[in-house]
Amino acid sequence: MSHQKFNRPATISQITKCIKKNMHNVQINLKVNPEFEQGTDFKVYRDLKEVAIETSLASKSINEDKLSLVYKNNQVIDIPKKLNENFDNKLDTNYYIFGVPKEDSFFHSMLYIVSKDFKLKPEDVRLNYVKTLKETMASKVPSLFKNGGYSKYEYKRNQILENIEDVTHVSEGLMCLASDYFGVNLLILNYDNDKYWMGKEYNDDINEKNVVIIFSNGVYLPLIHIYGEFPDNFIYKCIVNRFKLYKKLATQTELSVVEQEVTVTKEEPVSEVPTPGSPVLAKKISLKAFSGYKLADLVSLAEENGVSPTHDVNGKQKPKTKRVLYDELSSL
Repeated sequence: MSHQKFNRPATISQITKCIKKNMHNVQINLKVNPEFEQGTDFKVYRDLKEVAIETSLASKSINEDKLSLVYKNNQVIDIPKKLNENFDNKLDTNYYIFGVPKEDSFFHSMLYIVSKDFKLKPEDVRLNYVKTLKETMASKVPSLFKNGGYSKYEYKRNQILENIEDVTHVSEGLMCLASDYFGVNLLILNYDNDKYWMGKEYNDDINEKNVVIIFSNGVYLPLIHIYGEFPDNFIYKCIVNRFKLYKKLATQTELSVVEQEVTVTKEEPVSEVPTPGSPVLAKKISLKAFSGYKLADLVSLAEENGVSPTHDVNGKQKPKTKRVLYDELSSL
């Protein structure tokens, strides 16, 4: 019996007890062969090649020297040098642009910035989030319109509701609504022409909660911080100070409709009846504020002044939105 007892395998607990009871200072003298000694310097036996290390995301961007951003859906877009330099090269290490679906790109971009979890959801869930967001925002229009005093900006309730449904081009009214709904300061920077839109003035009460969306080639793309933070005031002020405001924003101290009108004066026409698309104006025109027109009014003005009321979309001619027509007439 005793022989069997000592032939049993030792357990971890038994070994631990033996080690703890051992009070002897055991010294082991070994003759070490340096050839087999492991050192701290590790030699790597390979051919050394010169490697160019890229320290900036912007240096890898495929959008260098392009007028509009090139991207794919669900793709990280490196900050182009053109954009980065306008922010004192502060964007490339901390920010990136993300490719969102073209349909409802504005709402996708808003959610990518304000929600840290949105980007982690499956695509079908994200689409459902956007649908729910549009429905919820539409239901909030009456209360936000009244409480926010949107009338002083000359925004129209029905126009905002229509813009939520058809968000091909975001109006200042919808931007104002989105700012209040999410409690953020919102700017949209047009990458293609270095101008920006804003729905309302900067709100000091929500300091540092800034949302910046990049508009390019008809799509709204989110400017995202790598750690999910909101763009700081430096980024926001860079846009305001360095880029041109696309349309003067009405404020409580600037309510004059005359001040908001855009007067466009051109030379006398070469021909009395210009053809659609012709750059020659038939006469001098004076545009009222955007809210003073219906779509049909702008279509008539466009035809009278040689601006095509349609544009090419994937090989098909489709009607331009009210905002697009207004902006093209303003820029003539």
